[in-house]
Amino acid sequence: MVARFQLLALLTSIFMTPAIGWGAAPADTAAEAAVPAVPAVPAVPAADSAGDVTLLEAVVKAKGRDRAAAEEVAKTFVRIAQIQDSKGDAKAAGHTRQRLVDWFETLGLPRDGAPPAQLAAEARLKLLEPQLARELARKLVEGGKLVPDPRKALESWQEAVVGPLKEARTAKTTPLIELLEKVREYKALAPAKLASLRQGRLALALASESTAAAALDTPGQQAAWIESSKVYRDLAAAMLERAWKETDVAGQRDAVAFEIRSELSKLKPAEYPPLDSIQEETMTPQQQEASKLAALAQRAAKPALKVMYMKKALALDPNNAKLKELLRSAETELAKEGGG
Repeated sequence: MVARFQLLALLTSIFMTPAIGWGAAPADTAAEAAVPAVPAVPAVPAADSAGDVTLLEAVVKAKGRDRAAAEEVAKTFVRIAQIQDSKGDAKAAGHTRQRLVDWFETLGLPRDGAPPAQLAAEARLKLLEPQLARELARKLVEGGKLVPDPRKALESWQEAVVGPLKEARTAKTTPLIELLEKVREYKALAPAKLASLRQGRLALALASESTAAAALDTPGQQAAWIESSKVYRDLAAAMLERAWKETDVAGQRDAVAFEIRSELSKLKPAEYPPLDSIQEETMTPQQQEASKLAALAQRAAKPALKVMYMKKALALDPNNAKLKELLRSAETELAKEGGG
């Protein structure tokens, strides 16, 4: 069975990394006008044909090495995949999305939440969907009975989702939660939220099935199953809580954000009551503006600019503890730059 210390390395690698600065806040102010918006790739008309793919491939070939044309090339890859999806050719569409990811990495484009990074993150997330569906469909209890050798089944599932739990064993493939974490590294808030939600649901699936197994196994095994369930509930809560806090700072409370909050409310109801039961969760216009400035600060390359944006944000939302923390971090970074 899984023990808490066995997930320590995973938790450390995920939650001790620097905070991600998001780049997808709405651009409503003059200061944000220069920030590139997330690209909208047009829907594919029904008349698109193989000839269109040929023309689009010509764009990739002609401009694929031109960093100045990165957004156009990324959108071209996406459009090719859309055409292939519309024709029911999932294999070709997956290949195109993998080409987009490989092209992004080969060109060495920054993972800064800008349009090319967002499209690469979305492609990466889409590529993980079949594996995600397989792992979420696993069961330890079927037809009211434990599956054969349920502990071995859990170990196999754990290794696929979070990695090997024994130091002597080498993982054959990268764990799914780690692959989802790589999606977050592109610093694009929309796909990062989805990746975080899916991380949480993977952990919750392990927790739920462990609880179900505890009810059917022998008394001597029940304590171990219950401990396994608690470990994965805690892991899910940590991942979802991180995602909610990032979403909160960026002011991006869309449907995915509310799904994250809904799951979190089930796990930590005292700290995160349902949104419909607390009026304070509705952000005022000043708080929304502050969150946008905070997002700009985290995208800024220069520490002085980060400090400027954070001070403006804190002036609009002076009681926001997260903004205070971000300002302190920016000021520390600025001081180090001055000292260097």
